[in-house]
Amino acid sequence: MRGRFTTMLVANAAVLCLVSACGDFDEDDSGPFRPQRVIGHWKGDCGSTLDVGKDGTFRFADFPVEIPLGRSEPVRVTGRGKWSIENEGYLSPSFELEHKKQFYGLEFVRVHGAPALRRLVDVDVEVDCLFRRTDVPAE
Repeated sequence: MRGRFTTMLVANAAVLCLVSACGDFDEDDSGPFRPQRVIGHWKGDCGSTLDVGKDGTFRFADFPVEIPLGRSEPVRVTGRGKWSIENEGYLSPSFELEHKKQFYGLEFVRVHGAPALRRLVDVDVEVDCLFRRTDVPAE
């Protein structure tokens, strides 16, 4: 009986932890990844910009896509495409950009209490770009 109680306690703690982490992007109770939270102008600490439109389109400039073998700086692209929030089959939702049949994912994070988007450019050399909103969303 004691082992069963411990298992339930650990499972409930894990669910609570997961819900708390996923709900951290929004301040209100209407859901953690509403499209309204990503619409607007974002600036990356890598020099890139990202404009996300209400109509499901985006524009980016100097967006880091990959670091080729033997290089230290990422390849960057400028252009436009379609965006979506992917929730199915993921532990936590991601923000997806489709540009010229290529998909680039960003993860939802918080930096000093404010929502941000993180683009992991290269996991092997730990290069990322952190995007922060530069406009204030209308409430």
